[in-house]
Amino acid sequence: MPITTPVLSISADCKTLTVTGGPSGGSYILYHNNFTTTTSIYELNDPTQPYNGNIDPQTGDPINGYINSSPSLLSSSGTLSLTYENIESAMEESLNGLFMIVISDPIDPTITHTLGALGHCDIDCCIANKLTELVKCTCQEDCSTLLDTISKIYLLIHGADINIKDCLQTQEQFEKAYEKYLKAKSMCSTDECKCNC
Repeated sequence: MPITTPVLSISADCKTLTVTGGPSGGSYILYHNNFTTTTSIYELNDPTQPYNGNIDPQTGDPINGYINSSPSLLSSSGTLSLTYENIESAMEESLNGLFMIVISDPIDPTITHTLGALGHCDIDCCIANKLTELVKCTCQEDCSTLLDTISKIYLLIHGADINIKDCLQTQEQFEKAYEKYLKAKSMCSTDECKCNC
């Protein structure tokens, strides 16, 4: 049986994280913008029980972001799909920021796969707005400054993406990528980063 390497990707609209090629039934830990504290996935312990608000009827524990198909393991085909509805820390539909997932093989838990994905729709929207401003720009000095800012933002995001795709896949690489993402975000105005392009 050929060995596959899992892949974590994020949709172009930053609304869905997808794992493909993972180990069948593998468990995972998801991190979002913090690579030492996990992001919990809340779900019913017994999915056959009816959902009654924010309490798991089996344990009495509070749950958030519940959807009936909220996964706790990769599927038998080694896939996983996550949206803001089943990621506890996601407060809005767009999944912006850095995601790191650590997948454990169910047969040999010492075998793990660390994967990353960068959601940057907020930054893309900022760049689009700044490019629109650049097109309308008539003052050469202002245009040059604006183009310089756009270039820096783009290069920071590209650099962050390179960090998370590095073959090492270490916590340090993810932290470097997150620093670049935050710097790019700080170079965008608040209004531009909140738009939903």
